[in-house]
Amino acid sequence: MEYYSNDQLYKYFENEITNASKKRLSALRKEIDELKERQLKRVEEDIKAAVNRSLEIELREVNTDHSFDINKIKSENSRILMNKRQELLKDIFVEVGKRILLFVKSDKYGLLMANKLKELSKRFSGKEVVFQLKKDDKILFDTIEKFYQGKYKVEQSESIQLGGFLIDCYEMGIEIDETIDFKLNEKKQWFYEESNLYI
Repeated sequence: MEYYSNDQLYKYFENEITNASKKRLSALRKEIDELKERQLKRVEEDIKAAVNRSLEIELREVNTDHSFDINKIKSENSRILMNKRQELLKDIFVEVGKRILLFVKSDKYGLLMANKLKELSKRFSGKEVVFQLKKDDKILFDTIEKFYQGKYKVEQSESIQLGGFLIDCYEMGIEIDETIDFKLNEKKQWFYEESNLYI
């Protein structure tokens, strides 16, 4: 059975997200280039026709109209690209969520949580703690029973949707968030900031 550290898990998800992003971004760039090419050809044809049948004054009017059209096209393209970016990011994190849900049903999830629990047993030695888990997270519940050495209570939390746990030691005034939900939200925020999917 392999052991996955937080760094390995992070790198796995980061690679998955990066690969999916690159594929989608490449397709978007191709689509954008094709759209630009069609629009530029149309604009060039409009300009040639206007030059052939217009005087200098009419040419100025056409240029004014042309500028308006280009700005309109740019605005429309920006709107389309922004929508595509949002769809791409949403699709990426839906896929990540699906993979996480598969992961939390695996033995690797239990092993990851067991290692965290062993460390926390040492940290809170002799102190009572309260674990908050996702509803019906049997793997984690069994892992806590097996690996946590100390007094504890287990509560179910509606706010935990993916997996992992929150641990509270009221005596020490400490709460530690080891939820996959929290880690995913951190990575999602990082990805939004670092993805370079700018328009």
